[in-house]
Amino acid sequence: MNSVTTTLLHRLLEDRPPPDSGSDVIVRSHLELRGSWYSSFSGPLVVPDTVLAACGRALPAEHRVAGAELEVTVVTSGGAGGLSALRGRSVPGLRVTAAETELRDLDDLAANAARVAAAAAELGEVQVLVTLPDAPGWVRAVELVEAAGLAANVRADAAAWAEQAAAVRLAERLSVLVEADLAFCLTPEPASWPTGPGRAVAALTMLVEALVDGADPAEAAELLVLADPPRVRAGLERWDEATATRVRRRLRAVRCSPAAVVDDLVTLGLLGAPRVPAS
Repeated sequence: MNSVTTTLLHRLLEDRPPPDSGSDVIVRSHLELRGSWYSSFSGPLVVPDTVLAACGRALPAEHRVAGAELEVTVVTSGGAGGLSALRGRSVPGLRVTAAETELRDLDDLAANAARVAAAAAELGEVQVLVTLPDAPGWVRAVELVEAAGLAANVRADAAAWAEQAAAVRLAERLSVLVEADLAFCLTPEPASWPTGPGRAVAALTMLVEALVDGADPAEAAELLVLADPPRVRAGLERWDEATATRVRRRLRAVRCSPAAVVDDLVTLGLLGAPRVPAS
């Protein structure tokens, strides 16, 4: 595994369980992920605020001591108020490192963004990510989110990896974020890709690299739809560590199943799994 791959994938894949998963399954699966050979590729566990306490109760006792907590990104359900509700909240065994909220006031996204920024300031070192709907005024909301030192969350339909028109729409939105120098994570909706998870994530990183280099969104979007393993492999092989760093400065995370992404990357020959010693 070379340094470019290590830089590109380091904590890129945030563990987002299926929405119908029980807390016991969520915790057990994440602990298995932390013990895997690719654990350095995985970021925090992503859970809704409604199951935060249940996940804490499902943790083994050894994780309820200082220094052994699981990192968690909490998806809040109450806008700016949901962020404020996290202030001072403590769940033994879990350490909230990030929180996500969504702008819901479609008639005045900028004012909504300002309220979220005020609530985020109450959370200290917790990174706040803002889901920005595609509605009038969203560019101004992007500017306010960036000025407040927050980050963005972008929801992407699986069609973006299969249909040119959907890919262009996603590329246009990401282009605005790149231009604003606003870091973002990407949450696929649903959490599956028609091209396979590994190839989809690799193609996404190439799209971001193209946008950072000033490519037209319509041209950059072809990297998602037309990406085949040899093309993706050739594209990534020309990267150096500085390129991977530039991409990761914008693309902070992809919420997914890390195991599925890594398995697919290995199958496609885009990532090498460590050799198992002969018995």
